[in-house]
Amino acid sequence: MSADDFRRRLRVSQSHGDPGAVILRVDGQLDADTVLLLARAVAGVLFRDPAPRILVLDLAGLSFVSVAGVRMLHTAQNHAAARNVIVRVVPGHHPVVLDTLHTTGLDAVLDLYAGRQEAVAAETFPTFLAEADWQQE
Repeated sequence: MSADDFRRRLRVSQSHGDPGAVILRVDGQLDADTVLLLARAVAGVLFRDPAPRILVLDLAGLSFVSVAGVRMLHTAQNHAAARNVIVRVVPGHHPVVLDTLHTTGLDAVLDLYAGRQEAVAAETFPTFLAEADWQQE
């Protein structure tokens, strides 16, 4: 298979939700053959200077995700955390994608949202901690 064949099977497009957020919309099939396309897109976002505060992975356009794709999502989350970037995932409604996330347990690990707007607008955990009045008695 050529690189163009992989690009036809998986498309990644980038947009900005607000000044501190980047959205990667993923369409097609995320599997062992196409996972590097998403990995490159994620790396391009994480290693820009300055890195965004939030990276939203919009998977609503996926029709399939394999275990290799699930591993890549988990790896992306770990690399983002090391760079203080929060990853939020919009899984979409495709049963194959939802079932794969659930079967692998990644639905309990990823920060999942119903849509892009909710993912961008949600309060950040560090902001919550900073604004909360935590006093020990």
